[in-house]
Amino acid sequence: AEEVEEAGNHVRRLIAAEAGVTARQLTDFLTGERTLRSDVLDRLSAAVGGKLVAVPIQSEACRRG
Repeated sequence: AEEVEEAGNHVRRLIAAEAGVTARQLTDFLTGERTLRSDVLDRLSAAVGGKLVAVPIQSEACRRG
């Protein structure tokens, strides 16, 4: 279990470095303790081979009709 946790920490550090943030900033983002700027989210997405897509959401008033 300890080896798996250390592997996860290593991967997190690699992703953070690729995105240009610290491992702490990434961890805090993943746990909901902080936000990240959109440019950082773009770099984070690219670091994991993903793509961010904006999806419009309806406001609560629109959903109620």
